[in-house]
Amino acid sequence: MSPLTRIAVLGAAVALPAAHALPALPMNKAMTVHGVKAVCTGIPGANVQRDARFSAYPLRIELAGKLGQYLAGADFTITRKHRMMMEARCAGPWLLVKLEPGRYRVTAKRLGKTATSLAWASAKGQGRVVLRFPQQGGAVSAEYLKSLRQQAGAAPVEKPRAPAVTARREKHRHHVLLAKAEKHRHAARMARSR
Repeated sequence: MSPLTRIAVLGAAVALPAAHALPALPMNKAMTVHGVKAVCTGIPGANVQRDARFSAYPLRIELAGKLGQYLAGADFTITRKHRMMMEARCAGPWLLVKLEPGRYRVTAKRLGKTATSLAWASAKGQGRVVLRFPQQGGAVSAEYLKSLRQQAGAAPVEKPRAPAVTARREKHRHHVLLAKAEKHRHAARMARSR
């Protein structure tokens, strides 16, 4: 029987087999892996997302599901010029790393799927890359959101909106603004012609 690491975030449980013993990063605590300082973080309601300590990391890697919600639990590999810089397991939806400024390839493996992207570690500020798993995740129940608010004592957490719904709303808003602008232009022309 192989040991499993169980992670639960946003109501979904993820099981990652501990086959090739990647270093597991503790939540919200800095750890050095292969000479790279990293922090696994980002659990909603814990207010770590606004923690000033974490803004000092030049690169933030985020995991997102099909509705744009955070996903947790992945094996990360960071390479630069085909050289492995870091490999670790993160149970949270964010991985923050202190790397030299430059371009890196970031790979996350989660539930048998892989997402890869180029990322830039910034000399000033914080670079950000979102690794998307469009076939994973799903709707977040209202009951789970309510439990998050109660546990954290935080402001209400909104259910993520589907990108198509947001795009339709923006398109509608744009048309309404154009119609108002045309109405004002017409009124101005009528006033000038009098």
